[in-house]
Amino acid sequence: MKTQKEIFWEAHKRIAEADRHVMELARHPTNPLTNSDLETLVNRYPERWGRYRGLIGKLPN
Repeated sequence: MKTQKEIFWEAHKRIAEADRHVMELARHPTNPLTNSDLETLVNRYPERWGRYRGLIGKLPN
């Protein structure tokens, strides 16, 4: 059985990996994530992409 500390660090790692993935999408050299792309994702899948709502307006159009 996992300890609460192990569960915490596993969740922390999953969140960090998701954040890293979004930043890779945003910084892609040939096809970066745009404001409209992110807005579409947030509206379509708010439970997964809603936490990145603050990036809308800061990405390329």
